[in-house]
Amino acid sequence: MIAYHIALVTSVDGTSVGYRWIGQGAGIVLVQGAIGTARNYDRLTRALADAFTVYLQDRRWRGRSLPAYTPAHTLPALDNLSMSFNQQYNN
Repeated sequence: MIAYHIALVTSVDGTSVGYRWIGQGAGIVLVQGAIGTARNYDRLTRALADAFTVYLQDRRWRGRSLPAYTPAHTLPALDNLSMSFNQQYNN
């Protein structure tokens, strides 16, 4: 069984945001809906991992991401997503 790589990235406002990736090949980013965590996509992720590198992020208040909620949390969530994957590509 292929293992996930798990990491944290610090968002612009200082919140820790968890993300994971698995596989190899061209990258695919899966973004969860309003409820759940990155683990909700485990079966799909593993099915894709033989041909792709699949990236998943735990949105704020979910999974490994800390709960730094503000009324405007949707816009920082987009920053969190881009930072997670920028860090991965720059390492």
